[in-house]
Amino acid sequence: MAGVARTRIWLFLVLVGSSAWGQDVLTNERIVALTESGLGATEISETIRSSATHFDTSSEALTALDTAGVSPNVIVQMVRYGSRARAAPEPLEEFVPPTQTRRGAFDNRVRRVNAIGYRGGATLFVIIDERGRTAAVRILSRDLPEEAREILVDAARRMRFRPATLSGQPSAATMYISLNFSGPERGLDP
Repeated sequence: MAGVARTRIWLFLVLVGSSAWGQDVLTNERIVALTESGLGATEISETIRSSATHFDTSSEALTALDTAGVSPNVIVQMVRYGSRARAAPEPLEEFVPPTQTRRGAFDNRVRRVNAIGYRGGATLFVIIDERGRTAAVRILSRDLPEEAREILVDAARRMRFRPATLSGQPSAATMYISLNFSGPERGLDP
């Protein structure tokens, strides 16, 4: 066990060290490789913040990252830091997040989850494409019944947004949606 921890720390230090000297630029492929090696989301996020980056943040690329098992937190950092020629502690400026434009269909499906009697919370990780449509959805809550999962994925896929913009251009983005359910007799918590 101690050997594995040392290996992860060594890999993290090598990656940070080579990036700091401008010899290495983080790409989507490198992030997937780091994830597959077992490096944690916190370490990968720190590496992104301190490294030169050249990420493909199109909705297709973000969906591929999600499918490859990259942590939602890491994907958020990749979108935030995009492409930078050199390490800088500040995220890209002029990023305007997406805003939801059509909510009624989402609210109706959320009420259906409440009606089936589920009590508890649910967190969804959503990737929104450059057109303001949901490109991918991941349910982060483990104890959610399968019927409720299906309803919430369908609800998130039907959501529409004014797309995010980066420097005035439409951009893919990520979003967390947290919901609380109290069962049929009390209705949906605000």
